[in-house]
Amino acid sequence: MPEEIQKRWVNLLSILGFLGLIGIGFLKERLDQPKSGTKTPTTTTGTQATPFKTTATVTLHPGAEALVAQFDPAHQTPEQELQALEQVIDLYRRAHGENPEGDNADVVQALLGQNRHHTAFLPADVPFIQQGQLVDRWGTPYFLHPESGHLMTLRSAGPDKTLFTPDDITLK
Repeated sequence: MPEEIQKRWVNLLSILGFLGLIGIGFLKERLDQPKSGTKTPTTTTGTQATPFKTTATVTLHPGAEALVAQFDPAHQTPEQELQALEQVIDLYRRAHGENPEGDNADVVQALLGQNRHHTAFLPADVPFIQQGQLVDRWGTPYFLHPESGHLMTLRSAGPDKTLFTPDDITLK
């Protein structure tokens, strides 16, 4: 009887081992495939972002038009422009539960709809996106620094167009 029990255990372990190999192969195949709705990483050449290709339809968030209308350098202070930009990022944050990730060019892509919901928070033709980056009224890219998933520091280089100088305009 002990020899028969031993054979059954060997058979059972062989079957379990075979099923384990099949399961590992299945999991590896699933992990190697891109998730649906994910993007091919954006590449950056100098200051110009190269957008990735997607077949998903991007829709403009209902609140985006009103926020974009707030960007009016002729009637706003630079501080008000930063506040309007922060409101757009906050709209994204509320929809996604966190800040858009990456540098300025990556944030632009996320705000243009290259995100998991395929929702744009800015139309592609806004004048404050130049060469794939958000720029201030002086044409200098904003410095966007995520402090956490829910807090981002926005910085304009100011009129001297040099970051981290006394004339910088900052909003947390």
